[in-house]
Amino acid sequence: MTYSSSPPPGWYHAQGDPPGTNRWWDGETWVGGPTGGHGAPGYGGPPGYGGPPGYAGPMAGTAGPYGYAAGYGYAVARPYAGFWPRFGATLLDGLILGVPIFILSGIFFAVAPTEERSCTINGRRSICEGPTDASIALFFLAYVVIAIAGVILYYGQLEGKTGQTIGKRALGIKTVRRSTGEPPGVGRAIGRAFAHYLSAMPCYLGYLWMLWDRDKQTWHDKITDTVVIRAPGY
Repeated sequence: MTYSSSPPPGWYHAQGDPPGTNRWWDGETWVGGPTGGHGAPGYGGPPGYGGPPGYAGPMAGTAGPYGYAAGYGYAVARPYAGFWPRFGATLLDGLILGVPIFILSGIFFAVAPTEERSCTINGRRSICEGPTDASIALFFLAYVVIAIAGVILYYGQLEGKTGQTIGKRALGIKTVRRSTGEPPGVGRAIGRAFAHYLSAMPCYLGYLWMLWDRDKQTWHDKITDTVVIRAPGY
């Protein structure tokens, strides 16, 4: 298996190997079997390797859940998710949150109190019937409350605890902390959700940033120290 942004050659713990064992990483792929030590002869280490005396790679044996040794500032070894899977997941999540709000908005204006007021139709002054000013103010207040609650419950609970919203699960991608490889947690996921607005402000430059970023991070990823990877099984 080959990983992007890989650490230098050395002895690290590989995902799936018994606890307390290490395996030689040549910079691109695993070589040989798991060892009982750091390249000790007879433990399945790669022929001709043993590593410098006493060397086992920086903080070897403290690997994150995806196989990278800690000490490089990240513990993620799975391939990063590309632009289109992330775009598709964001679109799907937007529909999941937006459609119910749209339906509730329609119901609200259908039952809201109305009043007659002056309006212009095709350049002519006329009398129209529409929601009262109080109804409009109440609608926007309710919209803000529902939108914030939706973000907290949807992103905080789903993405925070599992790393996947419904959209991300459908597209086979996952949000994890860059430093640990674990789901971001409820608070960080909520902060990341609201940080989307910062990525969108300057003509969506924060979203496009991942196209040339080494770790394919958007601005909201960098703010919350997260990355989006391909989920196991994809």
